[in-house]
Amino acid sequence: MSLLKKLYFFVVKYFINYRSWSCRDLQSAASEATYSARERRVTPSDTILVPHIDGIHGTGNPKSTGNFPVDKVTVANRIAGYRHSKKWHTDAGHPDTMHMTAFLKYAPDPAVLYDPGLVDFNKLITSKAPILDYLKLYSDMQGSWDYPPREEIAQWRLNRGISPQWFQGTTITEYVIGSNDNFKEFVELFWQNYHADQELLPTGVLSLDVEDKKVWKYDLLRISKFRDQVIPLRKNKEDINELPPDLCIDSEGKPHENKETNVPAKIMFGGVHWGS
Repeated sequence: MSLLKKLYFFVVKYFINYRSWSCRDLQSAASEATYSARERRVTPSDTILVPHIDGIHGTGNPKSTGNFPVDKVTVANRIAGYRHSKKWHTDAGHPDTMHMTAFLKYAPDPAVLYDPGLVDFNKLITSKAPILDYLKLYSDMQGSWDYPPREEIAQWRLNRGISPQWFQGTTITEYVIGSNDNFKEFVELFWQNYHADQELLPTGVLSLDVEDKKVWKYDLLRISKFRDQVIPLRKNKEDINELPPDLCIDSEGKPHENKETNVPAKIMFGGVHWGS
């Protein structure tokens, strides 16, 4: 063997380094690529399945609710046939129940997408059809993954809305904070339902919503101070002179303003067939 060949093999064997990538290295690389993709500017093709047109669809800002041709308030009012109105300090007449009853009367089939007629349908659903129907189309293609299961996709499409019969196939569990109920059993049931959902479709996410309750600031102060007591919520605004000094004065020695404020009243989470 020539001297040149011997020198070549010597270099290859002893001086060329091979890189090995551990699981942690690969996870870091994937994380970096993911966050880099999230930071880039949105392009028109990214929003093909997102029904949003400036000036047509409302945003998630509560202050803008009802100010756009299409948002959850205008759609619900249009189908129900009247504008929902509720004063937070009174539930007289059960306005939420009445409005939902009227809504379900005119939208009885949960498998149907009801067009409220507020705008042209192509502006209401900019992708021509909901993303759920694209998923059904893909699942029917030859060679596509049977995942999520076709039977489950069919159930989603048949129950894209709500109906009076929805509760018949859904298990709802409620736990009241501060009650004497067994919280451990509640937690165990939650994990059973969650893991069952993850076996079907392991998204790693949980559907969750928070329902607020408007109370007076002074009642909130009482709740935070007297945790071992039952605090009746007042309907009418009270005067600062009715409060003890330790409640009405803040840490800077200034009196609290007794104004309306939101507090979490219900935390709701769950899946298609269960809720807590």
